Amino acid sequence: MPELPEVENARRCLVQAELPGRTFTGANIGWARTVKKPGLEDFVLGLTGGRVKAAHRRGKYILLPLENPDWPAERTLILHLGMTGGLSVQPKTQAAHPMVRHSFPLDDGRELRFQDGRKFGKLWLVDDPQEVLPPLSPD
Repeated sequence: MPELPEVENARRCLVQAELPGRTFTGANIGWARTVKKPGLEDFVLGLTGGRVKAAHRRGKYILLPLENPDWPAERTLILHLGMTGGLSVQPKTQAAHPMVRHSFPLDDGRELRFQDGRKFGKLWLVDDPQEVLPPLSPD
């Protein structure tokens, strides 16, 4: 499992890549069991059109709050990197690493890529992050 500094570094890389402010135009899920909530189809439909407001970290979870004027409430994409997972924002035209299991196209021609060689990563799309996050001590 990535240590806390690695998860914080992944979060900072997302901010540096200017992910906040971008909109997801879809989701390509290569390993369906990674999606924990909701079901796979609802996850893809629920994520599409969501604009990333920020990138936060809570413990070893990365939280991406999403907004869309057509939604009744904000949603949050929660990612857990598992043992060896990693995130990157790259142009769609750039060849993906062989261990990229999931990609999330963005409105600017790039995509968020979730590299998860051991398939221990997890994804949730929820209205309230507390539905998923275990009780955590202060960071």
